[in-house]
Amino acid sequence: MIMSRGLLKLLRNKLGYCARHMYSPHEDVEIGRCVWKHVKDAVIPVGWEGLEYFYQQYDKVFVGVEKFQS
Repeated sequence: MIMSRGLLKLLRNKLGYCARHMYSPHEDVEIGRCVWKHVKDAVIPVGWEGLEYFYQQYDKVFVGVEKFQS
């Protein structure tokens, strides 16, 4: 998970609340829920947008972003 300094500044006062009110054991989901709930103007990209910058090449054949776009 990559967050900007600006997002962290907006979220810092809510992290304690989010940590005390977790609904699942998955930290990444809970942080996403916290951002979604408390920072209304945050731009949250969908997963396939990250493929432009990061990818894991398990089979040595990279499938580009166009496969994931609808």
